This record gives sequence, C-alpha cells and structure tokens, in this order.
Amino acid sequence: MISEDDAQRIAEEWISAWNRHDLDAIFDHYADDIVSFSPLAMTRLGIPDGKINGKERLRSYFAGGLEAAGNLHFELQRVLIGVEGMAIYYVRENGKHVADVMTLNDACKVTTARVFHS
Repeated sequence: MISEDDAQRIAEEWISAWNRHDLDAIFDHYADDIVSFSPLAMTRLGIPDGKINGKERLRSYFAGGLEAAGNLHFELQRVLIGVEGMAIYYVRENGKHVADVMTLNDACKVTTARVFHS
C-alpha cells in the first residue's frame, strides 16, 4: 500500500504537470501498458466504453484535451489511498469535480485509471 506522503507527493506532481500543460511530466506517472477509462473519451473519441489502451494512445488523447481547453487548470482537493493505488479528487477550471482513481504498480506508475466527473 502506498504511503500517505507518497500519494500526496504524486498527486501534487501530477496536478502541477497538468497545470503547466507539460505532457512529458504528466506521462512520467503512467506505465507503458496503461488502461484508462473516461466518460470524455466516449464523447471526444466516440469510444463506446471510454477505454483507452496504451501510453501513446492516451498521450494523443491528453494532447487533444490540452489543446481544446487552453485554460485547463486543476485545483487539488483531496488525495485518498487504497490497497493498490490512490484517488486524486480535484476541481477543474470549468467548475467540474473530478476523481481519478488509479491503480499503481510497484514503481508507483499508473497501470489503470478510471475517471469520474460531476
């Protein structure tokens, strides 16, 4: 299980990378075989189950999101820890509340991410 300190550090680094729009820093947190599920992938990419496989495909999706929302900014609200990972709860620049629930490998890289929006 990840420690509270490590989870907080990872969350702060992740939020900071997004706020800088720094794709390389964002992707330092993901494993090559990442599987991500997001309701926005359903609407933006037309993927019925919202599932994005692999780091390169996810990177392309994130790059498009950063381009579409030039003023994107996240405000960290809370970090939760679990047996195999953590959840980052934050508020976006558009007022939407979001939770990214992440399964981590032994190197603390995200292997599975599930995104929940208000």
